[in-house]
Amino acid sequence: MACALTRHGVPVRVVDRLVGINPHCRATGLHARTLEIFYDIGIVEEILSQGLRVLGMSQYANGERFMHSSGGELDSPYPFAVMLEQCKTEAALERLLCTSGVKVERETELIALSQRTDSVAATIRGADGRETILETPWLIGCDGAHSRVRHLNHIHFPGEQDTRQYLVADVLMQTFLAHDEVHTFLSDDGMLLLFPLPNQRWLIAADIPIHHDADMEQPSLQEVQTIVDQRGPGGISLSGPRWLSYFRINYRAAHHYRHGRIFLAGDSSHIHSPFGGQGMNTGIQDAYNLAWKLALVYSGRSPLSLLDTYEKERRPIAEDVLKITKMFTERLAAFKDISPQRRERLNIDMVVPPEVAKRMARHLEELDLNYSKSPICRQHEGSHFGEDPLPRRPQAGRGGARRGASDAC
Repeated sequence: MACALTRHGVPVRVVDRLVGINPHCRATGLHARTLEIFYDIGIVEEILSQGLRVLGMSQYANGERFMHSSGGELDSPYPFAVMLEQCKTEAALERLLCTSGVKVERETELIALSQRTDSVAATIRGADGRETILETPWLIGCDGAHSRVRHLNHIHFPGEQDTRQYLVADVLMQTFLAHDEVHTFLSDDGMLLLFPLPNQRWLIAADIPIHHDADMEQPSLQEVQTIVDQRGPGGISLSGPRWLSYFRINYRAAHHYRHGRIFLAGDSSHIHSPFGGQGMNTGIQDAYNLAWKLALVYSGRSPLSLLDTYEKERRPIAEDVLKITKMFTERLAAFKDISPQRRERLNIDMVVPPEVAKRMARHLEELDLNYSKSPICRQHEGSHFGEDPLPRRPQAGRGGARRGASDAC
């Protein structure tokens, strides 16, 4: 958000209560549409040089591969996903921000806020304990699932929690599996997902039968190794753990993305299953959408009503992500509990014709998302002189497969 705003000439301050960037990999997948945004703001080459290009996905049932897909035919300058630890993506964005003269104010916490007619008064507390009141025309909460901004505005965050618990591990892995694919294993013991990372590291995720106190406990490397041995293809050796954790999945969406001059973006406004790698991408695209609108309003070139389109355009995207990721997660988790007949049907349903697979890949890479129903989109149809002379011209609200077209209006 800050990088996009400064690019449009809008002054910003960024406060973060953490002492530094969280070193854990957390979100890892950068999809094609997000890479187009990164091209637009100027960091895509840095991201590509650090990240690992993923060109396909394989799914297995009790050791037998029944589905393989490839995204190589995607109509984008970046027809692939890039796997890169979130901390490295965040570091790249922060370096870009520094080139604009903006420094992230670490160990600085928002503790109170109030709105006025034309501004927001935000009370922040620094590392030294001193409190300061800032006056800002707009305040944006990009502060995660436990958003302080959302809480201070009493914005409800309804939804549900998955009853299952999962583990995640960032480890080195010796394996014969292709390192440019995501691998999903379904078995009688549960599901296992293997996401490749740069430098021969992998992010492992799996559902677990026994719940643990995620605040007080973390899985051991041996526990992860046992699950991989039980559910994977065999012959996999784990070492060098960098992050081991238990987690639960929540599906939630804020009642509102805006309260006067205060906005929510990313996980502060919607959270869902991480399987599918949509979360960070959706948040980045929230920010990209809101930034150019705020810039036009801030400069006086557009009316305040333009900002109403932010939620109208982005909420349907988030609702779709919640639905798709939940469906995907439920299908994977249900495999161990269903009959052989239903398992066979599930496998058949997952294998689709090439043209359907291509549409699914476009959706996963977020290339088919559009704002054609937005109130600011108008499409001229026909001509005073007869039929439209350009029937295949760009459509209002639909981004094309070209660089910089990630947020069409």
